[in-house]
Amino acid sequence: MIAILWAAAWTISNLGWLASDHLIRDGDEEGHIGAAELFRADLLDGHPLHWLGRAWAGDMGDYPSFFPALTGAWWWTTGVGEPGVPQVRALGLLWVLLAASAAAALASRAQARGAGLLAFIALTLLPLPVGLGRHFMPEGMLVAATTVAVLAAVRVAERPSLGRGAALGLAIGAGFLVKQTFLLVGLPGVAAGLFIRPRQSFSKSAGLGAACATILVASLVAGPWCISQLPRQLRYSTGSALHVGEHAQLLGHAFYYPVVAALLVVGPVLTLLGLGAAIIGARSRWSPARRRVFTVALVWIGVSVLLLTLVPKKYPRLLAPVAPAVAVIIGVGLAGRRRALVAGATLVAGGAGWLFLRSTEPPLTLPATIQRVVPGCPQHWLRPAVDDDLGMAAVAALIRAAGPGPVRIIDGPEIPCQIQTTAPWAQHLGPYLRRTGQDRVLYIEPAQADTSDQPAGPAVLTIHWEPQGLPEGSGGQVVSVPLLGGRFRVLPGDS
Repeated sequence: MIAILWAAAWTISNLGWLASDHLIRDGDEEGHIGAAELFRADLLDGHPLHWLGRAWAGDMGDYPSFFPALTGAWWWTTGVGEPGVPQVRALGLLWVLLAASAAAALASRAQARGAGLLAFIALTLLPLPVGLGRHFMPEGMLVAATTVAVLAAVRVAERPSLGRGAALGLAIGAGFLVKQTFLLVGLPGVAAGLFIRPRQSFSKSAGLGAACATILVASLVAGPWCISQLPRQLRYSTGSALHVGEHAQLLGHAFYYPVVAALLVVGPVLTLLGLGAAIIGARSRWSPARRRVFTVALVWIGVSVLLLTLVPKKYPRLLAPVAPAVAVIIGVGLAGRRRALVAGATLVAGGAGWLFLRSTEPPLTLPATIQRVVPGCPQHWLRPAVDDDLGMAAVAALIRAAGPGPVRIIDGPEIPCQIQTTAPWAQHLGPYLRRTGQDRVLYIEPAQADTSDQPAGPAVLTIHWEPQGLPEGSGGQVVSVPLLGGRFRVLPGDS
């Protein structure tokens, strides 16, 4: 009952955040939404088999298609045209709750009082998984897929059977189809769950049958995509490699994920609780069941972080699927009547307080040595809600009122990385109009361009960006965009 009440309160608070946020999507996020829109179109056109085929083995770029396919299906189910509304974005919250439920089930196998509840609450307070749950990013779904796969592996080790083996194969295949990095962040936990076995014997036939079922189902689920995409994946992996040079850069790579975990992925409060739980686990004489679950979580973290550290390409979100192991360690290590009460109070007060702070205050800045590992604009997934859609809705309303016809955009602004990493403003307007029922031809022109190089044709409206400090134009309607420090002047076209 406590878990249900907590989940309800957590969901309501996060839906409130979604309802308050109107900032247009990050560039990576918009790419996933664009793919989801294609899957949604399959269902709108009455082609579920086409949707299924592309979801299973379709070519949608560098990543598998399972995440955008499910996102498109959810988007189609809600019947909402614009993906920024809370009904559509709420899908990400379901992945967090699914991961929390799987982490609770895994911690409960330790047979320690309160372990499952502590793990459930801890996971819903992990900063990066929660932040990704508010956005359309496959790593949010991968958090859930990875936790479910580790739980399935532990169940197979407890009592091998064809059914449990098939469930594990399904979880492994689905995890890989969410994102290929499942190999680095999911398989270590799965291997630990399988090979750190309870002290009981099973028949060899049961174990062999479970292994065969796992391999067969995982191959059927993920094999077609892997076979068709192998050349592309080899090129992608080679092209995305970073070159490590000076000694400081080497240190940055070595300490990147520990620092990122403490500040962004797990947060300082849950990091301290996790370290305390690990120390308690190292010094305690626990039952074999409790020791086993605790060790699985430790191995899951250690091997995954090592593998990610060895990979040149580094982003904080790659570590998010390992964070549930911290929730399991907290649950197992701090379980017990008196200790669980103290840990639960610390989680609710400190963990929830930190999550609230990071949802209302500007994002944290990483140390300079860590920033140099990944130069460029940082991506902030846990951030304050922004009630500024960069003028998108207001401009769209003026375009609708102008009637049918092309629209000319002159000198559309860049969106600085202080706001988020994304494409120029003008490139967001076309998809926004299409998703709200206005599929328009847009003429996008630089202010000082040679007109002979621009597409010819009349337009019903001209939208001209005026940065602050430039003299105001005459006439038209003005749409101010405070976050960009300027305004759009909307003028009659030449149709």
